[in-house]
Amino acid sequence: MIRLKPVIPSLLSALRLVIALIFPAVPEKYWLWLVVFAAISDVLDGWLARKWQVISWQGALVDAIADKFFVLTVLFVFTLSDRFAVYWIPLVLARDLLVAATAGFLATRGLWAEFKNTKSRPTGKIATGGQFILFVIILAAPTQILSGLILASTCSIVAAFDYGLLFCKFLSTRHSATPKNNTA
Repeated sequence: MIRLKPVIPSLLSALRLVIALIFPAVPEKYWLWLVVFAAISDVLDGWLARKWQVISWQGALVDAIADKFFVLTVLFVFTLSDRFAVYWIPLVLARDLLVAATAGFLATRGLWAEFKNTKSRPTGKIATGGQFILFVIILAAPTQILSGLILASTCSIVAAFDYGLLFCKFLSTRHSATPKNNTA
């Protein structure tokens, strides 16, 4: 069991990738179960990694990719099945869009290592939770979609603001640490 501990959290994350891949092909009557199972795997992978002290950058990356891929797949499927309006997507993905833009910006400036060292934030975890709650509401209580949309969007926007502040702080710290060229 000890030899498996380091990989179990990443396997749970990878399982979300598999769920995302099969989600469009699975009959609608099973979608709720897949969403709930994906949400449980998201909570469990992080909890186990912390409990067993097997947190790694690679595991965190697999977790983040699995979350984003699952969320995008479900939003795509829900949009195609007329359960979700396409113009709602930027609200629900505000945090994800900002983080992707930040990653792109830093990567183009040769600062990928700085982005790689960014730790997950509580607001980001809450935003992901809000997305999963929205998916459950869409499937189990469709008359409450507006409430779920408000919840998920608010969580995502707050997380985007939090990550944006972190990014601005990083840029200002980096800028102030850069030596000035004082030529007279």
